[in-house]
Amino acid sequence: MSLGSGTALVTGGRGFVGRHVVEGLRTAGLRAVTIGIPRPGDGPDHVAVESAADSAGFARALAALRPGLVVHLAAAAPALPAADQHAVTVAGTQSLLDALAGMADPPLLLAFGSAAEFGPVPVGSPNLTEDHPCAPTSAHGQAKHAAMQAVLRHAREGRGPACVLRLFTAAGPHAPPFTLLGRIAAEIAALPASGGVVRVAGPLRERDYLTVAEIGRLVPAIAAQAGALPPLLNLCSGSGTVVRDMVGALAAARGVPVRIALREDGLRRDDPQRVVGDPSRLRALGLMPTPVALHDLAVGIMAPWRG
Repeated sequence: MSLGSGTALVTGGRGFVGRHVVEGLRTAGLRAVTIGIPRPGDGPDHVAVESAADSAGFARALAALRPGLVVHLAAAAPALPAADQHAVTVAGTQSLLDALAGMADPPLLLAFGSAAEFGPVPVGSPNLTEDHPCAPTSAHGQAKHAAMQAVLRHAREGRGPACVLRLFTAAGPHAPPFTLLGRIAAEIAALPASGGVVRVAGPLRERDYLTVAEIGRLVPAIAAQAGALPPLLNLCSGSGTVVRDMVGALAAARGVPVRIALREDGLRRDDPQRVVGDPSRLRALGLMPTPVALHDLAVGIMAPWRG
């Protein structure tokens, strides 16, 4: 695929997943430029906009940089209220799409969706394909689904090439505290050498993890397949990890004994027991996602606290 200027513009590129996507793009030989609200320490490869929904700011950046690829990760944190979900995730996505539609030769857009779009998944369901029906009940899932539907319409109506990457669960060091993995890692890190109790809602839940490094590797490889991309791709491994096993691996990596107790107040009725994806479409492109090596992942996550 031709990436024109060799530049990729990344929204949400300073976040947990975004940092690794930027690194992966740069490793692939692209100039990766982030775009978003300014923060202290932003370097020359960051473009400042006034808000997540600054369509004019997006348009100016696109006109100046002429990127061959846009990767869209910016979204509201899952715990934020519905108004924030709409303002950041839905309105922000639509503003980017409006800016792209105004270009004579728009770049490829890779937009990150979420497994939260599925909503409740029946017990015993097989690995989820891209065609599995979505009925999100959380504000975050509803906003992500609305945003990704807008991306799919953008492509379907011929406004520009686009593919939605539906990410299941990202894992790696420095996961934010609003994620289950980030919270548990921080709690285990704070335990004394004698260990203690970690409370988990739904310890038998099963999730499909990809490391952030693997996500960063896959994104440029997917972009290189521009002419062959379907509208929607699961970004998953096809293998599940039980939350209880993840807790045990993190505790072992920290070197402390941990007992798991049920946290009933944190279990949502719309939180499925098993959310594991089917990566068949990804594999059909010749891309083989690597499942997590649980021991290695846990060691990497807990390394800053060990010893």
